[in-house]
Amino acid sequence: MALHYRFLACECLGTGGIMVEIAQGIWPVAERDPVLALVGGKVISLDSAAFERLKLEGKASLLS
Repeated sequence: MALHYRFLACECLGTGGIMVEIAQGIWPVAERDPVLALVGGKVISLDSAAFERLKLEGKASLLS
């Protein structure tokens, strides 16, 4: 199940050690291992620990 997160424009560590850019906006995210996000029509795989850091830094906020 995907939840919607509000993102600030940022970079995050993707799977395979590659940095990926996340555009500002509201994107659906499936918190699995790896984390899957649908950003602008493209599915990106994010390192789960790196996604947790985005949340702690306030760059990704769960919408209620």
